[in-house]
This record gives sequence, structure tokens and C-alpha cells, in this order.
Amino acid sequence: MVEVVEGLLAALPHATADHDPRLLAAAARPGRSRDTALRLYRDATENPASADGRIRRGLRDARYLHSRERRFVADGIHGLLRHGEVLAAVLEDDARLTRWLGWLLTQGLPVADAADAWKETQPGSVPRFAAVVDLAGALAPLLHTLTPEEAVALVGSVTPACASALIRSLGTEVGAFLAASNARAPVTIRAHRARTEREELTGRLAAEGFDATPTPYAPDGLHIARGGNLVATATWREGLFEVQDEGSQLIAALVQPQGLVVDFCAGAGGKTLALSAMMVGGGILAADVRASALNELQRRARRAGIDNVSTCVLPPAGAFPRTLNRAMGLADRVLVDAPCSGSGALRRHPAYRLRITANTLASNPVDQRAILDRAAPLVARGGRLVYATCSVFVEENDAVVEDFLSSHPQFARMPAREVLGAHATDVGDGEVLRVLPHIHSTDGFFGIVLVRS
Repeated sequence: MVEVVEGLLAALPHATADHDPRLLAAAARPGRSRDTALRLYRDATENPASADGRIRRGLRDARYLHSRERRFVADGIHGLLRHGEVLAAVLEDDARLTRWLGWLLTQGLPVADAADAWKETQPGSVPRFAAVVDLAGALAPLLHTLTPEEAVALVGSVTPACASALIRSLGTEVGAFLAASNARAPVTIRAHRARTEREELTGRLAAEGFDATPTPYAPDGLHIARGGNLVATATWREGLFEVQDEGSQLIAALVQPQGLVVDFCAGAGGKTLALSAMMVGGGILAADVRASALNELQRRARRAGIDNVSTCVLPPAGAFPRTLNRAMGLADRVLVDAPCSGSGALRRHPAYRLRITANTLASNPVDQRAILDRAAPLVARGGRLVYATCSVFVEENDAVVEDFLSSHPQFARMPAREVLGAHATDVGDGEVLRVLPHIHSTDGFFGIVLVRS
């Protein structure tokens, strides 16, 4: 697959000169910025399952950094998670410090400054820092000696198992996907339609110093192009919007909520709140195995002034609690937003690429199928079961649905176009919802509607 290898060059980091030279110089030499970045990067790579939380807590606790330094260090850690393997290969040195200096070079640090900073603490020969100036030229010969899987793993800084799954799922689009996943995710919000219109919210945000533009696919979404701290605004305190990716908003639209809705894997409630805002009458029962997540959902619902959502803590296995058991066979809509690899959100959560292993790819579909089996009896006759993930892997999406339908003949596919109308072909093939960062500028999401006969 020569096209796969050639398409990967677009995913390489491109040199920029956007940063203050003084900030770059300080981050290159021994000091608080460099030490914090290297410590948190090491912690993330050694603890992939909890990397996001560790980085977030580490930056929060680094009060000795100024706000500009903290943002720069955060960008640097995420840059290393996205490009660390490529930088190590080109520099022919796998040390974390070498990778850090290599990333700084892509941000505008002069080669001589990188070499001087390296010499201050490291013995021996200086890495090939000049090679980073033309990464594509330095890497292209190496890529053509590798298999497609090896090339994807290198350029994407992903595990071999993740690389293989990406090629199986995306084919020659994998380079474009990685390029989009290596970019910074947009800040997207959802107007709470029960309390404001998108146009009205745009005006309110403009008065508070934010540039907001309508999302092309989700009817209540806004991209925030410029501004400060959204959660410090009056519009936030009044509960007029939620921060939510456009793809996630589309999953809620696919549910087309009415009557009794069960959000079976509700988590902290991003989609639950979106469903609530769409409903006229009826109610939502939000269930999850994590009581702490449901507590967060309740807090968010209070801020938004929502009163049609109740919660239920699910045991990991066994019988449903009484609240959910009373809904058996009565739910008009059941959403299973299943736990998954998060492969569709690599740009938003760069550390996810560390935790997608052969074991998770083998176990996730088994768990997803078990969750679908458990949720299916809740659906009323004529009701709909909506299966969704934030994954781009066929193993977690199409294959899970096929396996479920093979043993549940009472369920049949409902084309997405019957829910979303002509809009469905903009965000999928008309049969399923499938959005991707390199095509739709959303996180990667999959959604399908199954109707109980």
C-alpha cells in the first residue's frame, strides 16, 4: 500500500514561528518549563491508562509556572505524544530530552540553540537537530523501507495494534486522518435550545469577547474561534451552552428523542443534556456504572435548568435496579454510547494513542456486544436502539452491530436518512452516521439506529 506511506508525510509536524523566542529559549534549557514537561511526558508514557488525568493534575499543580508557560508546556507534552516517535527516528536518539528539543525545533527554536541546550547536560555527540528543519525530506527514505503498519505506527506515534486497525478501517485515508488528529481540536459548544437560540447566543458571546461561528452539521453548535475562558462567562453561568464536539451533538440528533429515553452509558452526561434539550415532554433515565459520573451529570443538569432527567447507578453485571427494571420493554429510545478505544478523539486526547493495544482491541468489542445485549430488552416494540462510539475502528463499530443483529432478529437497521433526512449523506452514507476529523472537522464518531419490530 504505497499510497498509505506517501499519504503519511502530510501528518508530520510543520515548522512554525508563532512562539515568543524567549519562551522557546527558556524551555530548551534546564529550568522549570523543561523539567515539568519532561516529568509529565515520562509519567504519561509510563502510565498510558491514566495519562490524561496525570497531565491535567500535573499542570494544575505546577503553580510555579506562569499561565503562558503552562499553556506552552501543555502544548509541548501533547506535541510529543503526537510526534515523539518521528522525532526520535529522525534525530536517531530516543531520549526524552532529545525529543523535547526536537519538538521545540518544530516550533521555531534555532538549531544552534537546541545543540547548545543539549550540550549543557548531556555528554557525547549532538543529535541530528538540523534534520528536523526538513522532516519530510529526512523521513521519506525511511518510510519507504517500512511496512505500512510500521510507517503508520511511526508517524502517528501509535501502537502497532492501533496502526493495523487504522489501516483496516481507513485504508488510504489513514494519512489524512493522522494529519487531522495531529492538529489541535476546535472548541465547540452547543446552545441550550430550551433557553436560547444559536443566533442569540452568538450575539451574547460576541459581547463577551468571543468569535463564534455556526457549525455546518449540528443545528445548535458553534465553533469558538477567538476568546478567553468560556466557563468564566455570564452565558456559561446562566446555563445557555455546553462544551460539546459537533460529532457528539450529531449522535444526540440521531436518537431523535421522544417519550421515555434511556441513556444506558450516560457518563457525565454530555449527550444526555443534548437529548434533554431536544425533547418536548417525556423524560430521560440516565444510567451508568460510575456513580461519580452521574453526580457530575446532575450538577451540569442543575446549571442548565434541566428537570426531565433522572439517574440510576448500574451494577456492572446482574439484575437491573428497580428504577431501570420498571422501564423494561417500555423505552421509546435507548442510546448505547459504548465505552471504546477513543480512536476518533486522538486529536483531543493525544494520550489515547498510548493505550490502544492488541488486548484492548480484542476485549472492547466483547464488552460492547455485552452492553448491547444488556440494553436491548429495555426497547419497546417499535422503539429504537441507537449504538454509538467515538471510534473509527470497524471492530468496534460495524462488526459489533453485525454480531448483535445475527442473534437478535427482532432488531433491524433503520437508515440514518430516515432520521436526519438529506443531511444524512453529509455525515455518512445515508445508512449510518460516520464523521471523521479529516472530512468533517469533528471528532470521529459512529452511530446506527436499530428498530425493534
